[in-house]
Amino acid sequence: MKPLLHYVFLSVLFISAYTPPAFAELEQIVVDRPPSSGQHVDQYIETDQGQIKESVSTGIMQKAYYNVYLPNGETQIAPYKRPAILLLHGAKRTGASLVERWQEVADRNDVILIGPHANPAWNPSKDGQGRLTTILNDAVKKYNIDTSRVYLFGHSMGGNMAWVMAATNPHQFAAIGIHAGNVPPNIYNIYSSIDRHTPIVVLNGTQDRGFPIKAVAQTAEAIAGYGYDIDLYIIKNHGHWYYDIAPMLNDVVWDFFQGKSL
Repeated sequence: MKPLLHYVFLSVLFISAYTPPAFAELEQIVVDRPPSSGQHVDQYIETDQGQIKESVSTGIMQKAYYNVYLPNGETQIAPYKRPAILLLHGAKRTGASLVERWQEVADRNDVILIGPHANPAWNPSKDGQGRLTTILNDAVKKYNIDTSRVYLFGHSMGGNMAWVMAATNPHQFAAIGIHAGNVPPNIYNIYSSIDRHTPIVVLNGTQDRGFPIKAVAQTAEAIAGYGYDIDLYIIKNHGHWYYDIAPMLNDVVWDFFQGKSL
């Protein structure tokens, strides 16, 4: 059983509604939702304060836009290579939202944050090996990023895209974190022929109506059945709202990322 810092009590949950494939490498962990921080309980107004606005060409008269945060608000590029997290935001947000919520982790661990902006939604057929790869390659060149320690995190719409990128971009990320995301059963089989199984940690609330825990667990169990190392954290009494308990969620994800590299 993995430790969850000081936030929660851990226990194992077995979901009887779905039978996982043979040899599934899935650890399911139930945690209590931490008390609200008192901030962002009912609404979250994103801010890009302290973030660097970047753009890169993706074709003739086309650009992709993204935000970058350097640890502790630095303005100079470090002379040594640092890890980075590519953050895929949810619907009706921009990259600034997740970059802002991940800054504490970045400051403590000397990590660069990259927050692309969807256009207006993530497009699996164009973004994975296209726009998002272009953005990541641009950031790597500009900010001296260690390509063996690039991680991916997605929330909601971005969580769905993160699942897809585990299949389309298996050699790009050392590990992937997902809050509230899944893929439909009719595409599970694409994971059966992937030559690298990116480690994945999934977090989902029992009260999430948009991403019911049964569907998310089914995705995690099915893909684990193809040999993926997947941890599923099931958060009791938690819905879809990420922003007020982001510190706890992000710490769990970063704890999973640590020590993993390409």
